[in-house]
Amino acid sequence: MKRVYIFLNGSGTHLEHIQFDDNALIICADGGAKHALGLGIPPDIVIGDLDSIDARTLSILETQSVKIIRHPREKDETDSQLAVQYAVDHGYNDLVIVGLLGDRIDHLSANLMYLCDLSKNHTITVIEGQQETRFVHDHLSIFGTKGDEVSLIPFKNDVSGIVTEGLAYQLKDETLPFGATRGVSNVMTASRAEMHIRNGVLMVVHRKRFFKNLK
Repeated sequence: MKRVYIFLNGSGTHLEHIQFDDNALIICADGGAKHALGLGIPPDIVIGDLDSIDARTLSILETQSVKIIRHPREKDETDSQLAVQYAVDHGYNDLVIVGLLGDRIDHLSANLMYLCDLSKNHTITVIEGQQETRFVHDHLSIFGTKGDEVSLIPFKNDVSGIVTEGLAYQLKDETLPFGATRGVSNVMTASRAEMHIRNGVLMVVHRKRFFKNLK
């Protein structure tokens, strides 16, 4: 699978633990470039209206011969969607999104809905600090540490036929209604957990225990 890391212009906290693939493409949505540069990772492409990039950062990008795709401020898509769509249009099917969280609830909600739809045919992983988020349409295995927190959140509609393994509070062919909080803050009982579903889309948020002391 072709992997791409997409840096968005969110808070971008605690990204230093991410294991980056040297062969992967690096795309930044506008101000997400500062997160990549802060980690010493030169972007391959920066996309957006560039209203969140200061003159110094833009100068650094131009010095490094980064491909910059500028869009007008008045457009139908967010910079985040433009960056993700570029990756999809160029055949990337393993997308790792960083810097999703920020101070815009509208952007966060729209981005999650967009990524959920993409996850039908693409592998989507959202990394934010100690948390990794994925969307499940049939089956997912996650790997971590005993005691890690795992939340199972029905996305868009009810999710039925849920079977879990390796979690303290097991589900056995059960339904989580849309809007229910029952699946929040489950706990891994081993280094691996499994989720199977029959209908719907489940958003799985894996909060890794060994980052709990980060501030």
